[in-house]
Amino acid sequence: MQDSDLLAMLLRAASDPTMNSRIRRLVQVRIFRPMVKLIGGEDAEHRATLLLSLVSGLWLYRFMLPLKTLSGQVDANIKEEVAILIQRFIDGED
Repeated sequence: MQDSDLLAMLLRAASDPTMNSRIRRLVQVRIFRPMVKLIGGEDAEHRATLLLSLVSGLWLYRFMLPLKTLSGQVDANIKEEVAILIQRFIDGED
């Protein structure tokens, strides 16, 4: 199974009222809390939230609702801009 398939399953399950709380717990335990721990610092939870939101949005518009600039071969400038954002969220730089 590809990662994009797994993420799609998580999103679909999250929209199911009976599965929503389970999916939120799974994301908290398997993704969010480890990310917070790795990032570290006073505002790690805030930065992890921003990072997870960025990555989820990129995934959504690359695989589920492809935007031309994110599907297929991605332009080097976009890659660089995304890398800068990711690093900024990790480092907590202004």
